[in-house]
Amino acid sequence: MNVLSLFNGMNTGRQALENVGIKVEKYYSSEIKPYAIELTQHHFPDTIQVGDVTKWREWEIDWKSIDLILSGSPCQDLSAAGKRAGINGKKSSLFFTFVEILEHIKAVNPKVLFLQENVGSASKLDVGIMSRALGVYPVRINSSLLTAQLRDRYYWSNIRTKETMFDLVTDIPQPKDRKIMFKDIITDGVVIRVKALALLESESRVCTSQESIKKRADREFINMVYVDRDKAHCLLQGDYKMFIKDEIKQDIYLKKRIDNGQQTPNLIYVDTDKHTCLKESDSRPPTSQEALKHRNETTGMITLIYEENNELHCKTNTSKGYDTITENDCIDLSFPTSTTRRARVTKGKSPCIMESNNNLYSYKDGIVRTVNQIEMERLQGFPDGYTSILSKAKAGSLLGDGWTLPIIEHIFKFII
Repeated sequence: MNVLSLFNGMNTGRQALENVGIKVEKYYSSEIKPYAIELTQHHFPDTIQVGDVTKWREWEIDWKSIDLILSGSPCQDLSAAGKRAGINGKKSSLFFTFVEILEHIKAVNPKVLFLQENVGSASKLDVGIMSRALGVYPVRINSSLLTAQLRDRYYWSNIRTKETMFDLVTDIPQPKDRKIMFKDIITDGVVIRVKALALLESESRVCTSQESIKKRADREFINMVYVDRDKAHCLLQGDYKMFIKDEIKQDIYLKKRIDNGQQTPNLIYVDTDKHTCLKESDSRPPTSQEALKHRNETTGMITLIYEENNELHCKTNTSKGYDTITENDCIDLSFPTSTTRRARVTKGKSPCIMESNNNLYSYKDGIVRTVNQIEMERLQGFPDGYTSILSKAKAGSLLGDGWTLPIIEHIFKFII
């Protein structure tokens, strides 16, 4: 089989084909992210990179030889997590480039198969536009059936279809629920909650000395933030008894835990000018009290999680105003400045991981930590270490922007 994959990302389509036993002769990849190409070539060095999708007319491809075309066109303008500019938005309008390429191939190979994926939060209007452009309506499948992640997606395909009274629809059946929960994929710790969603707030009360931090810890929480190797982590609430009074010893303690890839106890904060304290762009970790203090004084922090009446709470946009965090919950801090999404906690499943904001935490023994790279791989159904050649930030970007491997395997089984 010869395959053309547009917006190839981390090459999930190729891996899925291999996993279900479909032999690939030539695999053309259109991708522009250097680290996505690096990961693709690491696993499949015979992949033919063709470059920017908008320059497809320049590609040297025997178009009539293409048996399958794959597309996961950008979702940013369609997603509820974006600004909802719609299918004609600057990024999501690249869908129509896929349609052009598909029609070009169909003219020389009418039997070509295709698969197009996009977000389940797309508006009915946009789903209708896309469906009419492709001549088939999609099937809607949530990755939670095969992984521990809530990831609602539409899939348009002619791999298997059926006629209804009015339309042609994608006829891929729902996969059998494997009942994989968030607690099943974490590398250490336990979880009880099924899903996790974002926690948001905009308070900026800060502590600027060891004394004020200690006093605040006795009442509520501690507001220090540090960044680890690939994403910013935050100090977490609830374990302030471990806090060291001596500032020099405290600096050594912080640096040692950071170097070991560990969280430090105390509360979660978010920089007011940033999306959250977990950021792909952060590469200079504040490892001393001075650096933490400077960050507090310059950018400020946003309180996300706090302790009240011996319970750990996160602020939400519900009528109650908060949700209680219990053992094994997954916490999503992806949109800290949103006025609609604010704090979210889920039980048993993680929320959908995204390309830009993978700000997930697990909670155990009073310690909250970020979801690690292996856990993100598991949330998308990949083997442990699949993205190990990349930093956590780059891996999170590709996994969050990519396809769920077992879902694509499920769809491709109907090719055989």
